[in-house]
Amino acid sequence: METKNNPPTEEEPFPETPIITPPEGRGGSLGKLSRDAVYLASARVITSGLTFILAIYVNRVLGPERAGIYNYAFALYAIIQVIPDFGMGNITIRDISRNHRLLSRYIPATVGLRLLLGSAGFIALNLINLVSWAAQRSSPLASEKLVVLFALSFCLLVEQPLSNTLAEAFISLERLPFVALVYLIMGTARVSLSLAALALVGNRVYPLVLAYLAAYLYSVIHFGLAYIWVRRRQDQEVAKGFPSITHEDPLPARLVKPDLWRYLLRSAWPLAVVGAGITVYAGLDLPILSWLRGDREVGLYSAAGLFAKAFVFLTIAVNMALLPAVSRVTGRDPDKAAELWRKLTFYCLGAVLPLTVTVPILARPVLFLQGSEFVEAWPAAWLTMAAMNFTFMTAVSFPFFVALNRQKSLTGVILWGLALKGALNLLLVPLLGYMGAAATVPLSEAAIFFMASKALSREAGFRPYWKEIFPRPLLAALPTYAAASALLLLWNPGEDLLQSLRWSLPAGMATTAAYFLSSLVVGIWKKEELKTLNRLLTS
Repeated sequence: METKNNPPTEEEPFPETPIITPPEGRGGSLGKLSRDAVYLASARVITSGLTFILAIYVNRVLGPERAGIYNYAFALYAIIQVIPDFGMGNITIRDISRNHRLLSRYIPATVGLRLLLGSAGFIALNLINLVSWAAQRSSPLASEKLVVLFALSFCLLVEQPLSNTLAEAFISLERLPFVALVYLIMGTARVSLSLAALALVGNRVYPLVLAYLAAYLYSVIHFGLAYIWVRRRQDQEVAKGFPSITHEDPLPARLVKPDLWRYLLRSAWPLAVVGAGITVYAGLDLPILSWLRGDREVGLYSAAGLFAKAFVFLTIAVNMALLPAVSRVTGRDPDKAAELWRKLTFYCLGAVLPLTVTVPILARPVLFLQGSEFVEAWPAAWLTMAAMNFTFMTAVSFPFFVALNRQKSLTGVILWGLALKGALNLLLVPLLGYMGAAATVPLSEAAIFFMASKALSREAGFRPYWKEIFPRPLLAALPTYAAASALLLLWNPGEDLLQSLRWSLPAGMATTAAYFLSSLVVGIWKKEELKTLNRLLTS
């Protein structure tokens, strides 16, 4: 009988023992998990680097206004994409990982449900597109913007329903190196096709959308062929042990499984709320900026935020690295959660602070590389990078919510943060344009960190004690920002690429040295405290 917390079983004909099992001596080993993590992380780093290079070239070729259309389209697409996603991936991966025999039922049914939800997203995105076009049709590029979003909307029927669902099948079977390989090829193909399209067509946006769609169609073919091979192996295993089982439902019946759909929707909606909140929070500023101030300002803002965006993926690494240790320590002794959280947050802030100064300094020549028009957005790069201090500290807090089984507390924090960021954008963007959007980022990230910290301290029963976290890193940051300010006042940062390079490289080294010396003076990296943290993590 189907229950609230378990997947439906009334239609499952197979035995309880999984059909596909990991090779002996490999499944579940720490070495295999480490190798798999390295494969995925390496693929992510390479594709992120290629995407960063592509973004620079896209801005250089398209210019601020068309680059704004490009970034606006993908930001709006990412927001609408939460509809076909709906957090189902975590549920399917969890259940299939526990019992591989569910593969043949879950994957087709998930494809069917996501195609249905993707169709709803397709309609929603095109309705927004039409309303936006009607409001901005006087713009010279309004028609091009309409075509770009219409073309991109077809990805809602490919990316989540087909590519991501098939990828989740192989993640469930612990074939992570294969998934990493496909993602690496897909990312490389997208960048290569985009560069070729820009070289052939010039400053047009729609070829970049076609390159994105083509990369995902490739992944569907690669994943799909591998999935067919895996299913044939399953069928052979079934035939050996159960020769009487020869019938399989036709494809329409496998795609439409109302009982399983209800289970997936009911199980996934809390994850869908959190995922949607995070996605909308991350991309909300670009549509607001486009609708209120135009696409040129979106292009400038995106160029300035490119550097902070490049570091965001490291927060995922922070979560992955800390969760096992935090879970172990808090599982054995929950009373240590407070001290461990304070020390990890303190050292995270100490490590990230110098980046928030040196990266904007080094960003100036990169903005020149994209085009001289983008350099005016340089102050926005300082604001968006300053937000990384709070983003990384929040990333440290997330594993504690999971380890203490308090994930639901995050939902309220994310929704409040989303409402705050939306309100600040609506207030500041009409007044200050993209600089208002940039100022919103550190303000909202700081608010989320403090709300998450208060929620965690309430759930875990401890006080944050900010005086143990902030004073010394902030004291170390003051000379660093002072050095950067003095360099700006006394030394012209340059008005072209070469002059900017001559300024930024020495300035970056000088500010790094200033932070290193000041951090030693205020005692951020004391051996005794580092040993205490190590004892906490290894206890």
